[in-house]
Amino acid sequence: MNAAAIDLGTNSIKILIVRRDKDGQMHVLFRHRAVVRLGEGTFSKNSKDNKLSKQVQDRTLKVFQSYAKFLEAYKVDVVRATGTSALREAQNGPDFVKQVREKTGIALEVLPGPEEARLIVKGVASEYPLPRKPVLFIDIGGGSCEITLTRKSKIEKFTSLPLGAVRLTEFYLPNSKATPQELKKLDQHVLKILKANWPSSEKYPLAFGSAGTIRALGRMISKTELTEDDRLITSKQLERAMNKICKLNKKGIAALPGVDAKRAEILTAGTRVLWQVFNYFKIKELKVSQRGLREGLLIDLFEKPQKPTYTPSEDGVSKEFIALVARKYNSNQNHCQQVWRLVSQLFDELSPVHLLNSNTKRILRVATLLHDVGHFIGESSHHKHSYYILKNTDFPQLSEKEKELVAILARYHRKSPPKDDHEGYKDLNAEDKKLVNSLASILRIADALDASHNQSVKWLKCVWGPGTVRIGVELKEGAKLNQEVIKDKSKLFELIHKVQLSVVYMEQLKIANNQKQSLISLK
Repeated sequence: MNAAAIDLGTNSIKILIVRRDKDGQMHVLFRHRAVVRLGEGTFSKNSKDNKLSKQVQDRTLKVFQSYAKFLEAYKVDVVRATGTSALREAQNGPDFVKQVREKTGIALEVLPGPEEARLIVKGVASEYPLPRKPVLFIDIGGGSCEITLTRKSKIEKFTSLPLGAVRLTEFYLPNSKATPQELKKLDQHVLKILKANWPSSEKYPLAFGSAGTIRALGRMISKTELTEDDRLITSKQLERAMNKICKLNKKGIAALPGVDAKRAEILTAGTRVLWQVFNYFKIKELKVSQRGLREGLLIDLFEKPQKPTYTPSEDGVSKEFIALVARKYNSNQNHCQQVWRLVSQLFDELSPVHLLNSNTKRILRVATLLHDVGHFIGESSHHKHSYYILKNTDFPQLSEKEKELVAILARYHRKSPPKDDHEGYKDLNAEDKKLVNSLASILRIADALDASHNQSVKWLKCVWGPGTVRIGVELKEGAKLNQEVIKDKSKLFELIHKVQLSVVYMEQLKIANNQKQSLISLK
């Protein structure tokens, strides 16, 4: 099968498309990198609203549109696209994510800092096996710097620091050539951030490095010092390279061997960060990796899906009160609890599509756990009966508006999707109608997965293709999916999110292969 990883960083966007053979090896079919400077202006001292500019969004979207064509041309089955620091911090980041999905079919996932660090280590470790002794992994991107400590081949500590090369260039080095005063302020800032986030500065003689700044330094040092090894940087070599770079303007840096013009604009800041990290952790040498986040994404994608340690959130109305209401109306709580477990997993797994704030999950929880109370009045139209019961229930910790939303959500767990002439729904504003549509679409899928009321689904996992979502489920022995019900109840999600959704047995996801560890071949 063919798979793709897209990494939207603060400085550039990169795609890697691979074919995975039956032995578990991945062979590169296509790779590309484009400098889009997503974080341009976002981190500037003069930026008041911390938003992605229209110009930045337009040029980044064009690249995504071209990548969508490559996904089609290479018949990609699964794609995982992620954004990092700039998208995490931009106020209009969710709007841009939605725009990418609507215009290209690509679901763009915003990675939390710790998850970014974990995937980077996974990618680098596919090139360099993890040693048992303590070692640092350093990735200097455009908006952030990820530092991860592994010990005995396992991640022990990680942090994502706001020390990216684009960010620091905009804040501290606005001119073509850095002054000694600017460099001093930059160094003080980097050291302050390091001490605040990693107070214990143990010595780690060996480190691994990834991303553009470190690779550019590896190439430059190799060519200027004639080492013929661009995969190793010693502390002495880094010091000499830093002294050379900091004396030059951007044009002079671009003329250095192994450095391209666009990298030259941010190389001074990136080099100073790496030098401070070297000093802080007493690093003697760093191995430069040609792999990183993209490779980590692909390896993570192909590994056997692991059942999550799952604890549904209980924010909002207490479970005791919900249980009291459920008993009063003789609601089947085995079924409702199962649907809530599935709803919670689906909410998290489908977040790159629905883009809902996690706070809305508390409303969805109450509606899910009580969606069947209408059976107390009668089987026929019990979803409408649920609406009336919940609308007239006094919920502690819920506002009148939230109570109304809970009742409306319960009403839409089955039968007709929301319509503008329906009671309750017709009185909502446009924003609340969108919220109800999205939450109800998740509830309907989860309810369909337990259509038998036998709690047969153990857990689920979602994978993405261009404009598609596939949900793999693991069932209890002997259980079967009711595809007719699932297909009917998936229509609302497909309609409002413009994707094709299918539910398959876990083994049919075809993303697991236990024959050997996933490797990346450059054939």
